[in-house]
Amino acid sequence: MKSYFLLIIACYITVACDQEPINYIEVDSSNAIAVNSELYQQFQDIATDNKIECINFIYNFTLYVFDENDEFVESIELNNDEEFSELLHTLSDDFSISISYPIRSELDNGELFEVTNNQELKNAIDTCYALEVLGECEDVIVQDEICFWTVAETVNYDHPFGGTQFNVNEDGTVALFYNTEVYFGTWIVYYIENELHLNIFIAEPSDISEFWNQDWKVIQYTEQQLIISNGSENIELFSNCDLPCNNVLVTCEDISGTGIGTFDLSSHIYCLMPSSSTIQSLQFSFYENLSDAENETNAVFSSAYINTMNPQSLYARIEELSSGNLVAIMPFEILAETCEED
Repeated sequence: MKSYFLLIIACYITVACDQEPINYIEVDSSNAIAVNSELYQQFQDIATDNKIECINFIYNFTLYVFDENDEFVESIELNNDEEFSELLHTLSDDFSISISYPIRSELDNGELFEVTNNQELKNAIDTCYALEVLGECEDVIVQDEICFWTVAETVNYDHPFGGTQFNVNEDGTVALFYNTEVYFGTWIVYYIENELHLNIFIAEPSDISEFWNQDWKVIQYTEQQLIISNGSENIELFSNCDLPCNNVLVTCEDISGTGIGTFDLSSHIYCLMPSSSTIQSLQFSFYENLSDAENETNAVFSSAYINTMNPQSLYARIEELSSGNLVAIMPFEILAETCEED
C-alpha cells in the first residue's frame, strides 16, 4: 500500500494564492478498508440500522476514499448515518476507504470508547454483533410463552429420539419429555469464535443424557425451526406453542358419532406435572381406576389408548425414575369429539 500527501491550498480573494503557505497532510492507504470486505459490510449494517444496533458512530468524522490502484480520490467529512450510508452504498467494489483515527463510538448502554485502528474497530463491532445475535437467538429459542421444541421424526437419524420434546424456561432450565419419561437439565446458548452454540445438559445419567449432553452448533434458527449439529449429524426441531392445558385430554373420534377415540396419553404429561423443584427424572404410567394406580396393576398402553366410555376418568402415577419412589397420583379426563373432516 502507498502513502500520499494531500495538497491543500488556502486562497483568499484579497490575497494571491501563491503567497499562501502550503499545508501537506499525509494520507496513508495502508489501513484502507476494501469495499468488498467484512468490516466494510459491518459499517453498512451500523449506518443503516440493519443488523448491528448496539454500536452507533458519534459524528463528525472523516473518511478517505481510494480507487482500485490505492490512489487517493477524496476526503469526506460525515455528519450523520444518512450521509455515511449513502457513501458506503455508492462506492465501487474495487474502491476502499480509510477512517481518520481516532474515532469515538457509543454502546447502547451509553458507554463511550475510542478506537485507533481498523483491528480495534473490527473487534468492537464483532463483540457487538455477537451480543446482537445472542440476544436475538435467546429471544427465539428461550421463549416467554409455554412452547416445546420437538425433534423431527425421520428415518435418517442415527438415534431413536424423534418426537423428543424440550420445554425451555426463561432461567435456562429445561424439561425433556421422551415417551413417558421426563428429564431435567440446563439449556445454554452462547456465541464463540463467530459461531452460535447450544449447550444441553441433562442431569440424570441415561441413554438420553449420553446422547443430548453435548455442545451443539446452531446451524439455523427461526421462531418455528431450529437446526443443531454435533459434527456428525444435524438435528431438526420444530416449535409448538399450541398447548392448551386443562384437566381434559381431547382427541377426535375414530369413527364419527361413536364417542370412541385413540389417545396418546403421553402427550398430556406436561399438563400433569407435579409442582416441584426437584431435578429427579420422572416416570409416568396410566391406569383406569385409582386402586390400580395405587397398586401399580393393570397399567394401560399410553401411546394408543382406546377409551371405553366418553368422557372417561383416568389416573397418572408419577414416580422418580431412578428410585421408583411415588411422587403423586394425578386424576384427569379424556374426551373423544366429533371433528370436521378436511
